[in-house]
Amino acid sequence: LIKQLPMGDMRRFGWIDAASSHAARLTACLRFFDVADVSAWHARYRREVSVAAFRTSPTLEANPYAVTAWLRQAEIESAQIACHRWDRGAFIAKLPEMRTLSRLKDPQQFLPHLQVLCASCGVALVFFRAPKGCRASGATRFLSTEKALIALSFRHRTDDHFWFTFFHEAAHLILHAKDALFL
Repeated sequence: LIKQLPMGDMRRFGWIDAASSHAARLTACLRFFDVADVSAWHARYRREVSVAAFRTSPTLEANPYAVTAWLRQAEIESAQIACHRWDRGAFIAKLPEMRTLSRLKDPQQFLPHLQVLCASCGVALVFFRAPKGCRASGATRFLSTEKALIALSFRHRTDDHFWFTFFHEAAHLILHAKDALFL
């Protein structure tokens, strides 16, 4: 498991503590993924690894374990965001206001406002760099029947890519079932 995960980036990004011994690195990973042992990790994350592997582009080297780590960090960060209950109608109604934010060039201006708008409809919006091997621009899933998640990775670091990815992920929330993972 440790050989498959992007341990260097996970430490550099502060997701896990730096550890020198194999046992300490494994313990840090299991704690990060909130599982007791490697068997429990495979039982809990088998689906994410298979979805990530399925979505891999043949032209880019991708690591489904890196994607799984990125998705787990999205869950951890979303837990810090207080949201109202998921409301599909309210989310649809807020989309025009979200769209006006795309005219702003400074992320420090539009990102906090976008997060507030999403949270008011039951969507935790998180954004952070992806580790090496994770080629995802965005992901969407329902964390519960009351809270959805949109995770964005800032791949390509351009406004058009960011907004396309955000609205693409928003469409998954509106159009699809609550038991799916979209990557």
